[in-house]
Amino acid sequence: MLSSGADSPYLAYVLVMALSVHSFFEAAALGSSTDFSGAISLWVAISAHKVLSSFALGSSLLRAEVSRSTLLRLLACFCLTTVVGIVLGYVLTEGTSAGTADFISGCANSFAAGTFFYIGLCDILPKELSVPTAEIKQVLAKLACFVFGFSAMSCLAIFFG
Repeated sequence: MLSSGADSPYLAYVLVMALSVHSFFEAAALGSSTDFSGAISLWVAISAHKVLSSFALGSSLLRAEVSRSTLLRLLACFCLTTVVGIVLGYVLTEGTSAGTADFISGCANSFAAGTFFYIGLCDILPKELSVPTAEIKQVLAKLACFVFGFSAMSCLAIFFG
């Protein structure tokens, strides 16, 4: 989504919004989780990738050369979406039947997965693979890493999910 060099602050705001929406829905899935082991698995996954998405977001905001106060406000909003998502997911499922809670959790998981795929496939992957043909080895290496990462996560989901 964001290219190297000084980027437009507008693009930084779009990235904050996209990652915040994703973060909100994955947190809502955690808050609405009905079984403890599933909640722990989801919490570990969210925690692991929150570190990476925070780093990517912070780097993009620094490249966009937004002011320090704007940077802190945007990062605070991004962090708060997780808390709000967990609380809202919990509130929506508290006192409901197991079927309703599972439905809400499934919807939140679906939205989180959809935003993850959208950001990855429509924003990040095209940018990473759009290099001059002289650098075809770099493109192939990035594509191989993408396929490996997707395969590894699929295997983890099959065997441990």
